[in-house]
Amino acid sequence: MELVLKCSIWREDNWYVSRCEELEIASQGETVEGAQKNLEEAIGLFFEVASYTEVMEYLSHFGPVSPADIQKQPQVQVRSTHQEAQRVMGEVAVIFA
Repeated sequence: MELVLKCSIWREDNWYVSRCEELEIASQGETVEGAQKNLEEAIGLFFEVASYTEVMEYLSHFGPVSPADIQKQPQVQVRSTHQEAQRVMGEVAVIFA
């Protein structure tokens, strides 16, 4: 199962801030790549510490979910898709494999 969520990265002072809108999770880094990597880690930690019930409830917002789909800790990949003004827009792939 692969879940694709929206994310964006923008510069604030000397830092780049990264945010996944649907999960309301944010992080930062000194570079775009650093902010991207830190967001991946933060989302991974969310799925690591969330209870099974919380994960099932959250994922049900995106359609039917089978318990077999989420047996493992997901891989998280932030992918940049395009740039809008001062923001890098992208997507977060949360892959339960």
